[in-house]
Amino acid sequence: MEATARIFFQKAPAKRTVNDLCPVKLCVTCKQERRYYSISKQIKKNEWLFLSEEDIISVTDKSPRGKFRDIFFEYERIKKDAQDWKKRPY
Repeated sequence: MEATARIFFQKAPAKRTVNDLCPVKLCVTCKQERRYYSISKQIKKNEWLFLSEEDIISVTDKSPRGKFRDIFFEYERIKKDAQDWKKRPY
């Protein structure tokens, strides 16, 4: 079975920070089972671990610009690393 990886924004009110920011996780799905992993060790800038809803919209836009483009490419790199990891032979 093929596993998929994606970036997940936890928008639930209970998971938000005091500043109303949403945590960012890596979601891996395999055989209809989801697991969520912290990306704090893989990400370059810690301020990208928590984003506001406006920032999330800007990052997931068709053509993100400025710092949102940097965040988008960083998330894509993390997803690619996760997908490459699952393809490695054991």
